[in-house]
Amino acid sequence: MEVERKGGNARFHNVELRLKTKTFDCKNRKIDQDMQKALQADRFPHIKIALVETWQNPKCLEGECKDWFDVQAKVNITITNVTKLQSIPAKARILGPNRFQLRGENALQMSAFGISPPEAMFGMIKVNDWITFHFDLIVHVDEVQ
Repeated sequence: MEVERKGGNARFHNVELRLKTKTFDCKNRKIDQDMQKALQADRFPHIKIALVETWQNPKCLEGECKDWFDVQAKVNITITNVTKLQSIPAKARILGPNRFQLRGENALQMSAFGISPPEAMFGMIKVNDWITFHFDLIVHVDEVQ
């Protein structure tokens, strides 16, 4: 991972989170299978989220914010080999030296990634085209010298 930091802006290289599409749990086995089929899980086993850059109050990164602070992140999200740049608001807090917690949520439109939302019972049950993902991440960054 490489980070270029200038004030409250940080640009990232080689930072990617991979989510296994076969581990999504809709609490219904049939809907899980339909969702995995729509996501082409056999062909594209991961949803990839690559961090591009973030903006935050630079004083917060130096420990001056004692509670949660706002972060705006730009990420490239790749689903079924289609990549879209997304801007995601989040909250962050410093847990210790080089250790952060990030929380947030974002909505994505499946059709924007070329995915037809799954249907069941001959179209009587339809998955909403918009899905919201929630995240709560603990991030530890080791400094390399």
